[in-house]
Amino acid sequence: MAAVNDISGVTNVELWNLARKANPTFASHTAEGTADLFTERGFEALRRSDVGAINEFFEISLRIGFQMLTVSRAKNPLEGKGLVQVYATPNGGYTQRMAVKSIKPVTPKFKGLVDGASVDPFIVRKPEAEERFFQQNFDYQSFITIQDFQVKTIFISERGMGEFVAGIMQGLSNGYTIQEFENTLEALNKAINSQTYPLQDSQKVEITVADASNMTNEELTTTILAIKDVISAMNTSAQTGAYNAGKFATTVDTSDLVFITRPSFKNRVAVNLLTGAIHPENLSLPVDTIELQNFGGLQAKGGNANLYPLYDANGEQTGWTATEGGTEAYTGDVTYDDPNKDVIGIICQKGLIFENKQNPYVVSPIYNPRGLYTNYWASSANNAINVDPFYNMVVIKAVTA
Repeated sequence: MAAVNDISGVTNVELWNLARKANPTFASHTAEGTADLFTERGFEALRRSDVGAINEFFEISLRIGFQMLTVSRAKNPLEGKGLVQVYATPNGGYTQRMAVKSIKPVTPKFKGLVDGASVDPFIVRKPEAEERFFQQNFDYQSFITIQDFQVKTIFISERGMGEFVAGIMQGLSNGYTIQEFENTLEALNKAINSQTYPLQDSQKVEITVADASNMTNEELTTTILAIKDVISAMNTSAQTGAYNAGKFATTVDTSDLVFITRPSFKNRVAVNLLTGAIHPENLSLPVDTIELQNFGGLQAKGGNANLYPLYDANGEQTGWTATEGGTEAYTGDVTYDDPNKDVIGIICQKGLIFENKQNPYVVSPIYNPRGLYTNYWASSANNAINVDPFYNMVVIKAVTA
């Protein structure tokens, strides 16, 4: 039996060769076992030894010393920005929201009283209320397999093993974060293009431009003025139903609004207009700005034809197919059509999109004693990401002249 301190680790050469096989980019730059890695020296000893990289003095195989584990990260760019509000909804299958309308006055009856007559205080006048319901639409599940005894063979310290497994769990969590963000973008796209609650004309502002992708300074200034005018109109009304698809009359406060736009618009304003401006405060917006690359609804394209997700047996999206529900992988170039490419930005009320969390993201392990592995199942059931049509939003669109 080998001594306790006799550790058979993977040599540097073996590690490099494994990495080369798994990474074609690495393979295109690195010859087998001869890469000049970490230093400018060649490794001639590697050519005459089958045991791998060796110490030049003692001629003993070099060991790999674990230094760092780089873990993939993901973030939800909308988290903490106010656009999405999250509610704990522990029970129920649907979420109910109610809206009570304002009550208009009636003619006063306390003047001009007549002897023998009666002023009726018991006349019935029912309040007007509306209700809306939202269903659960967000189930999530993912999993990963880990064999502990296999992990031990690639590390010679407990720190390395712990960080490696923690990194895998982070990768599992990343999938949920990305899915949550993508769902939110799709909800935003539905708000812009809803057929059930279509935007009113007062919720659409068009800016005439020569080229939406390269707006002139004058067009940028015109757009900022239009945005400010909309916000002022919202803020100076006692109440209005002109700015939400539900036509629900209510007051709008500037502090409750955000402006969602693409980085290209915000950057052009900052560089082209704000730089050197005599009164830069006149070009700034009175609300917080959120930057998004797109507003959801992207359609994958192969040439001019739509592409559809290709799934494996577990339901994981592995590529694209030319027919909906198809099983043959599309191998050509993939582009994306943006249905909201003419949208410059959106002025909207915080909480326009809301998330109901009935069951939080949890990871549950299950051990297979025959296979000596543990599956870690990440799940989150019966949640919802919805758009409330009673919340205010105005879409600023570019119209080519």
